[in-house]
Amino acid sequence: MGLPFFHDCFIGKKSFEELSSELNKKIQSVTGTKFVLGHSYGGFFAGKAFVEGIVDGLVCVATPFSKQTLSKTGENYRAHMTDALVRAESLWNEKQDDKAFAKWLSEYGVLYFKNPEGKSLLLNDKSSAQFFKDNRSDIQFLESLLTLLAQSNGKKVYISGEDDKLLMSENLKKGSDLGKFDFYEIENENHSSCSCIWSHCSSFEGLCC
Repeated sequence: MGLPFFHDCFIGKKSFEELSSELNKKIQSVTGTKFVLGHSYGGFFAGKAFVEGIVDGLVCVATPFSKQTLSKTGENYRAHMTDALVRAESLWNEKQDDKAFAKWLSEYGVLYFKNPEGKSLLLNDKSSAQFFKDNRSDIQFLESLLTLLAQSNGKKVYISGEDDKLLMSENLKKGSDLGKFDFYEIENENHSSCSCIWSHCSSFEGLCC
């Protein structure tokens, strides 16, 4: 779960709770054993589904649950600013549309990806500027999910990329520990490489069972 899921879900402003409710209805419509995976901000929606008891297991990938992690993320962003990123951020602040949003993300460079194709992938990603604008501030109020996650029974796996320069493993592990996740760090992977889950799939067999 992440930004693309919500691209076509907007009729006016939608809060985190409203979006979470809609998502959970879709999850509940699926039968059988259910495991939910959320990458970055998507991990909040995945975590919400887990604490509400509608899934059997949870995998969060580089989700910044704590305010301390968010603060460090801002520092990392500023430390890796490039001229291209500055221009893209300026364009985003001016246009505030899907195209400018995708352009901004594509210029994150080493903060997001190592694969040279990463920039093109992000430029063509179906991300929602509306979702970002409406919900970016909600994240600061979601740290309480960690307490609820710690109190919830079931398999919880947290995955971080060793080379994630935006949300660094040492910061993410603190939140993982507070939520009582099993923590795994993947070598040579970074923030945007959600593919690490699938490329290392055989390594995770049994983790969610």
